[in-house]
Amino acid sequence: DKNSYDLIGLGLEKSAIEHLDTLSKQAINSDKPYFYTKMELFFYGKKTYLNASFIPLHNAEGDVVGILCSYENVTRKVKAEEERKQLEIHLMHTGRLTAMGEMAAGIAHEMNQPLAIINSASDGLLNYLKGTERHQSAKRIAEQIARATSIIDNMCSFVRVDHGPVKEINLKKPIELALSFFNEQFRIHGILLILDLAEYIPLVEVDPQKFEQIVVNLMINARYSVDQKAKIADKDYQKTVSVSLQCNNSNDALIFKIEDNGIGMKQNVLERCL
Repeated sequence: DKNSYDLIGLGLEKSAIEHLDTLSKQAINSDKPYFYTKMELFFYGKKTYLNASFIPLHNAEGDVVGILCSYENVTRKVKAEEERKQLEIHLMHTGRLTAMGEMAAGIAHEMNQPLAIINSASDGLLNYLKGTERHQSAKRIAEQIARATSIIDNMCSFVRVDHGPVKEINLKKPIELALSFFNEQFRIHGILLILDLAEYIPLVEVDPQKFEQIVVNLMINARYSVDQKAKIADKDYQKTVSVSLQCNNSNDALIFKIEDNGIGMKQNVLERCL
């Protein structure tokens, strides 16, 4: 006359008890064994996975006189499998990003030559139109060529595999290089970018490329967060990302922050953060 509550313990929720008892009665009434894998139940409010078996017991005459129930907690195995699958997905994504980086570097390299030709022609045009009304238009062309060249140089630097040596630098430079990838994206997405970079800051020993990659990753996360919030927020919501670099009060450390007013992170994600 014992039910699953007696067999498993106090932590099993009522709905789970009723479900297991139903399966036990089903095995008895049908006189057939039943086996279940990765049954999802809740113990003390936590999701738990069980492998369960329900085997009818018979007397000498062949009548069902009881039920043998066995349970195996496979929660750790299931979670390990889920983590393995997530890792595989992450590795596949990393591989695609690596391939895209190599493609981007190749495209950037191919674009450098025509840009150099255009830039040379632009210099000649500037000299030719000097002192005329059209000189300003030629100057704007030269500025846009310089901007395109700078973006390509930044892209090549970002995807380069071999990192440079750690050296003393002004952190504003890699931050500004990273932000150059997002100026147009943020404009298109309607994201307000607020910069608060201290004018005078001490030099810091760091790998510039690695730090730039960190900034890019954080900016991607911030953009995603505000874009997701915009899907559920009211029409007055202003997507905002703030980037700050300041000295602490004792001027012996730098504080770099990227903040957004997006959806934030779920608790399980926060637990994996440093």
